[in-house]
Amino acid sequence: MTGVPVPTEQPPKILLWVAHMAVWILAGLAARLSRTGSMLELHITGRNGAELAPQHVREILTAPTTEFKAISLAGVVAAVILALVLWRQGARALRWLTLSMAGVCLLIYLAGYGFG
Repeated sequence: MTGVPVPTEQPPKILLWVAHMAVWILAGLAARLSRTGSMLELHITGRNGAELAPQHVREILTAPTTEFKAISLAGVVAAVILALVLWRQGARALRWLTLSMAGVCLLIYLAGYGFG
C-alpha cells in the first residue's frame, strides 16, 4: 500500500512543542482574563478599597464579569486537562513545565475570585 501513512510511536517534535505551547497560551490568557474580570468586579462592588464605578458603568460591566468567570474557568480547566493529556508526550522537563504552568494559572484564577 503505497501512499498510506504508517502510524509512528512518537509524534513529530514540532507537533509536541506546538501542543505544549498552545496549552501555555491557553492557560495564560485564561488566567489573565480572570484577573481582568476580578478587577472589574472589585470596581463594581467597591470591595477591597477599589473606587466604586458610577451606576451606569456598573450596569454595563456586570454582564461581562460573569462571562469572564465562565470563559476563564473553561480555559484554565481545559489547559489542565490538555496538560494531563500531553503528560506522556515530550521530554520530562517539558511535561512538568506544561503541567506546572496550567496549575499556576488555575491558582491565579482561584485567587482572582477569592476561592484560594
